Amino acid sequence: MHVSYFTNQKIQLIGLSCKTNFLAIVFIFMGTANGLGQKLHTWFTADRAVNSPAGPNGQYHLFTPLPPADGTPVTTWYDFIDFNGTFQQNAIEHPDPANYNLPPPLGFNYSNDGTGDWLIPTGSIPLPPVLRRSAMNFNPALEFDGSGAGQALHFRGINRNEATIFIVFQGNGQGSSPETQRLLFGGDITNYIPANAAVNLSIGLSDGNRFSIGRTREAGLMDPNLEEFTAGTIDLEGRPTIGVFIRDIKNSNQELLETRVNGLDDISWDRLDTYASRPLFHFNRLGKHFNSTDATSERNFTGQIAEVMVMAGPPINDHITNGVQRTESYLAIKYGITLNTTGGLGSNVGNNGFDYLAADGTVIWDADFLASYIYDIGGIGRDRFQDFFGSNNSSGTDDTAYSYNLHQVISKSVNPEAILTIATNSDFTSDNFNESRNSIDPAPPSESYLHNYLLWGSNRGDINRSTAELPNNPPSVIASRISREWLVQKNSNALTSINGVSLQIDLSGSDFLNGLVDDATCTTKLLIDRDGDGNFTTGTINIIDAIQVDIMNNLVYFENVDLAHGDVFTIGFEDIPPTASNPANTIACDLPPAIDINVVMDETDNCTQPPFVNYESETSDLNVNPETIIRTYSVTDNMGNSIDVEHTILVYLSPNVEAGSDEETCSGSPFDLSTGSVLPTATNFSSISWSTDGDGTFDDNTALTPLYIPGNNDSSNGSVILTLQANGNGNCSAATDSMVLTITPVPTVHAGSDELICNTDNLDLSLSGTTPTATNFSSLFWSTSGDGGFDDNTLLTPIYDPGPNDIANSSVILSLQANGNGSCLETVDTMTLFLEAAPMVNAGSDEVICAGSPFNLSNGFILPTANNFSSLSWSTDGDGIFDDNTVLTPVYIPGDNDITNGSVTLMAQANGNGNCSTAIDSMVLSITPAPTVNAGSNETICATDNLDLSMSVILPAASNFSSLAWNTSGDGNFDDVGLLAPRYSPGPEDIANGSVTLTLEGINGTCATTDSMELTVTTLSIFTAPVSESCSGNADAVIQVTVDQGSGPYAVKLNDSPEQLFLNNNFSLTELIPGIYTLEVIDDNGCSTTTILNIPDIAPLEVALDRTSNTLITANTSGGTPPYLYFFNNNQGTSENIYAISQSENLIVRVVDANGCETVAVENISFVLPEIEIPNFFTPNNDGQNDFWKPKNTELYQDVQTIIFDRYGRPIKTLVSNGQGWDGSYKGNELPYGDYWYLLTALDNNGNTIERIGHLTLYR
Repeated sequence: MHVSYFTNQKIQLIGLSCKTNFLAIVFIFMGTANGLGQKLHTWFTADRAVNSPAGPNGQYHLFTPLPPADGTPVTTWYDFIDFNGTFQQNAIEHPDPANYNLPPPLGFNYSNDGTGDWLIPTGSIPLPPVLRRSAMNFNPALEFDGSGAGQALHFRGINRNEATIFIVFQGNGQGSSPETQRLLFGGDITNYIPANAAVNLSIGLSDGNRFSIGRTREAGLMDPNLEEFTAGTIDLEGRPTIGVFIRDIKNSNQELLETRVNGLDDISWDRLDTYASRPLFHFNRLGKHFNSTDATSERNFTGQIAEVMVMAGPPINDHITNGVQRTESYLAIKYGITLNTTGGLGSNVGNNGFDYLAADGTVIWDADFLASYIYDIGGIGRDRFQDFFGSNNSSGTDDTAYSYNLHQVISKSVNPEAILTIATNSDFTSDNFNESRNSIDPAPPSESYLHNYLLWGSNRGDINRSTAELPNNPPSVIASRISREWLVQKNSNALTSINGVSLQIDLSGSDFLNGLVDDATCTTKLLIDRDGDGNFTTGTINIIDAIQVDIMNNLVYFENVDLAHGDVFTIGFEDIPPTASNPANTIACDLPPAIDINVVMDETDNCTQPPFVNYESETSDLNVNPETIIRTYSVTDNMGNSIDVEHTILVYLSPNVEAGSDEETCSGSPFDLSTGSVLPTATNFSSISWSTDGDGTFDDNTALTPLYIPGNNDSSNGSVILTLQANGNGNCSAATDSMVLTITPVPTVHAGSDELICNTDNLDLSLSGTTPTATNFSSLFWSTSGDGGFDDNTLLTPIYDPGPNDIANSSVILSLQANGNGSCLETVDTMTLFLEAAPMVNAGSDEVICAGSPFNLSNGFILPTANNFSSLSWSTDGDGIFDDNTVLTPVYIPGDNDITNGSVTLMAQANGNGNCSTAIDSMVLSITPAPTVNAGSNETICATDNLDLSMSVILPAASNFSSLAWNTSGDGNFDDVGLLAPRYSPGPEDIANGSVTLTLEGINGTCATTDSMELTVTTLSIFTAPVSESCSGNADAVIQVTVDQGSGPYAVKLNDSPEQLFLNNNFSLTELIPGIYTLEVIDDNGCSTTTILNIPDIAPLEVALDRTSNTLITANTSGGTPPYLYFFNNNQGTSENIYAISQSENLIVRVVDANGCETVAVENISFVLPEIEIPNFFTPNNDGQNDFWKPKNTELYQDVQTIIFDRYGRPIKTLVSNGQGWDGSYKGNELPYGDYWYLLTALDNNGNTIERIGHLTLYR
């Protein structure tokens, strides 16, 4: 494909920014109403595509990958535009000289218009430059070292005619000719190219650090070799620079070459030459001329290049200022460069008249707004915009021509006089790619075209302390400030404007921090004039504390600052009077404390030297308890500011107390302290409280004469000490006094535990479970509630003899009275005597049972009985057991000895209540032996046989019987049920059920015993499943057999074949052919069954090939077992039986059926590829005829692609073979009547490239 097809190709890049990464994509719109204009054709930017291409392909808005590490050699600087896969414009390192004659990118041999080789370099081979991550305003740049062979990259440029070139660089110049100036872009060569083919361009830095232009070419037909040079007029002083070069071809013999540096117009060279309009040389160098040697290394560039943009097309007058101005604004904000329009570099004289523009043309820095703030302009922001080639930019139908995306989140002007850095977070050390920085709305990766800027500029005022123009903003007192001020200009159409920023101000060389200590954050303030006039003595002044003051490095930090458009800010020093709190009140007892200035503890003076404290005076209110004294202290700072604080002292008197006289009381009785001989007294107290050394309690221990209730320990101890405490006021100590209360004990008595005796006995109280006790008594006395008598009722433990009424009532209450000593009253306690009746028992009548059976005593002829007992228990003189020997009628299970002995004696015992004795009775249980029987082993017979029990594996047996009897659970018959081994014939029900239970019963008197055996009745049956051959004639048919109700192993006969033996009831008969078979099966019991079955035949697998058209062959298949799988020429198998012909060949078709059977067919076919047919017109008027244009008969060609161009060579549609075709529109809008051109490429069936070029007509 010719390069001319792409010279006007539209390129659209949409930029998306991650959280904090920086990306800028710029398309300059310089078009006219007819849609022709400049487009960005080559773009190198150090923040993207260094050593790795931007991508994924077509997604240039992604930040993948980020720039590599600082100091990384740059071997490939990828063109951010990535013009197309064939014509890449990546800047690469110098090739191996052995490859010079190879085509690029391997070498320099590039032919065009029949001119032959373009370049054989004569200079030394340069090394690659290295990347510096934070080179200009926290953004990266490529660093070139010009010593020796130098460092350089080169690329083959697509744009060789009219162009605008932007270069961001920093370095010093040398030389005064095209080949001696230090090269930035282009490059001089020794072997000039023929002038009628191309001319050379070199842009560089010459003597005096001038941005300069060189033009060279070979002699023409009538012209000598030409070397022309024009140096710029502005000394760039080695500072970061935005250089702009513009080539405008006026006619074939005239070109206008212009330059700008940092917004200033510089060179305007109206150049006349026979070959002025010829294209530029194909290759461009960055950093070194093509023919430089080590001896001429002074011509090599030493410095940094951060960004290069090459715009294609002629500049148009109305759009030069606006388009270039937008791009210069974008680059200036990104790299911290101050732009200017007149009078010198903006880094020196400030910005005079240069308005910074957003991507959409909005003014974001108005040079006329508060015009004294013109220096060191910097900014952070987010911007993205796109414009169009056409005249109606609002329609959205014209070519996208101008789009870029900015996300600068930290910035500082690169001017050495700049001291302010602003960022979206508090990190001032890392570069603009730190992903932890806060993003700017609209946050990346939003595709919004909104912009959001915060820009600032300074007045470059003095940075030493000054008292001029101080704000009056009580309570804050700003004593001084620096004269350096900054103006803020904000412009945003985003959802949220930029707020909450962090500031770093470098005060190196200033006296502002002199004398401050490390905690100077409270004296260092950010002053913000909010009324937009830049006068700090008027309007609202916001004051913000510094977050950190780094005294050692002269750095001041502020965080979370909100700045508005028109704000002017600076920093000031705050000095306010000292502060201190009134000391806490002091409470004294009897005398006040001495004067002490240390009672003032929190004096401070906002980070200056600590203030000092002096005693001034004191006063008293002359009151008593308390007396109030106020002492005054002064707090003074080292600047003479002073405040007074007051210390209040309260003086109290000590308390006095008297507890009263010692007293006596009876145990268990409270004592009223108001009844004592001498009553308690107290004075000068704040509160009183009584306490005891015992365990008694007061009814109110805060009263002067409370009631005291002695505790148990008090009574046990016989006395207790009661203490009265008077608590002092203030900090006066408490006073205490005590009295002794003596306690006389009361008598105690306990009649002992309740007792239970048999009603025939008497009670000896000395033998009670708990014997009676008594203390503190003068005498004792027992009494009764009944009619019994004591042997001596004055003793502590007499003997009591119950009377008739006591026995009749079954109980009586006995009382013990202890008379007290002195004034203490008597004490009485009681106990209850219970009288219990004697027990009785009867074991019941003698009984008889059968051996092996238990005996339930509740079934006896005469049942057991018992009365007046506390518990029962049965026992035996044998070895049997009771189910529960504590119940009246338990169940007895005789033991072996009981059965052998034929009888056993059972005894019942009734235990008496209380102390009553036990009653016993017995009965005799006689035991008769039981018969034993065994019905024999379980047996199996065929349904046609009967069972002879005398032939069982285990024969029936019986003993201890008088008679026998057989029974059946089915409907069969015994020949004699009374025999031990009779013959049994199964009935129909037995055969149907498959089994029957036969029971033998033995009888001995009343005893009977049974046993059973199981008879299985077998009925043999089989189930068969014939399976045909897998393939016709394979003799691999199978009969699958399942035997039901039989017992293995099984003997099997099939027709006349030998008998086979199978152990399991599921088996298969294999290797059979189709036919009729008779199958007989005999099980291990001799039962047999016979069946007849058929194995069907299967048709053979066959295939026939039918050529249904020039391009199709059908494989028709029959026989075998569907579905079929087709293999055409050993390709992967498919269920489709149609084969598409794309070439002449010997076709082999293999068919495999579901059973793996195969057949093959072969046919020799010939094929001719149809000719591609290309329509020469179409009429897209939606009438259903010729509404779409596309080449025909392309289906059998490979990689078919058709590109349609308009008359300007601009591609407007790309078609593929299976698409619908072109409908005559571009981006959804109808294109006009006229001729259009196409380029079709494809591969035929032999891999040869087919190319068709022509034109078509669109009719409407």
